[in-house]
Amino acid sequence: MSTTDPSVVEMRVVHISDNHLGKAQYHLAEREEDMYEAFDQAIDLALRERPDLIVHTGDLFDSYRPHPRAFVRAFEGFLRVMEKGIPVAIIEGNHELGADTIRRRIVSPLVNLENLFERIGYSDLFVRLGASVRRFGDVVVAGAPYASRGVRVADTIESLGRKVKNICNCPSILMIHQGV
Repeated sequence: MSTTDPSVVEMRVVHISDNHLGKAQYHLAEREEDMYEAFDQAIDLALRERPDLIVHTGDLFDSYRPHPRAFVRAFEGFLRVMEKGIPVAIIEGNHELGADTIRRRIVSPLVNLENLFERIGYSDLFVRLGASVRRFGDVVVAGAPYASRGVRVADTIESLGRKVKNICNCPSILMIHQGV
């Protein structure tokens, strides 16, 4: 859809979620490879669409301690995207965070991925949102990663909404990984 109306924001966004990289369903190596191939296909499709932004709404990994093979496959896939200058906004899902008792003692694997991309000069293109907002061109993206039971998700969303309005009066996207 193309328009000449200057008040209309045109932006192509690709949404990816729940890749569960590293999952070997039924403990079968070929099922783990299926997950990697599906992720690679999602990246290929995204690149063909030539988006302005890719949003990933959680569970990139199947575990809060992904196998190095899963970590490398995620890195390689997103590196292909960023080499094209396409930013990636990502949030944690429940699988990256683990159970409540674990969550207090670990660092999300997405933090490690973020640090790696920062070291090679892609910190502006790989953005782990957490519970925050970030502007990408004429659109503001708000992230609401997975929250445990008892956490008032509605309060988080309301707070993010206020932050979005403080940035600009422009279109916004809410990224959330939560059962509702």
